[in-house]
Amino acid sequence: VGRRLVELLNAWDDGRAEALFTDNVALDEPYERRRAAAAELVHACGGRLDVERIEATTAAAGTVVFAHPGSSHTLTFQIAPIRPARVQLYEVKGPASP
Repeated sequence: VGRRLVELLNAWDDGRAEALFTDNVALDEPYERRRAAAAELVHACGGRLDVERIEATTAAAGTVVFAHPGSSHTLTFQIAPIRPARVQLYEVKGPASP
């Protein structure tokens, strides 16, 4: 799920977003805003989000660490307890202060 989320952020598509997210995601923040924020993040990370690693923080949550020198962005996400697995919340953090 973490990799699918990163793929979506790299090349946002509302149809793919609908398939990946629970209903609350678009209600919490419209896809138009999420698309713009994803484009800003991709730009800040050199034009593409490359995954360094994905760390499970619980059985239903994780953190994506991006592999970009000089960038300190991370992405946290939570998965809803449904099948198929869908993202119910995600948040980008960074860049961190030195």
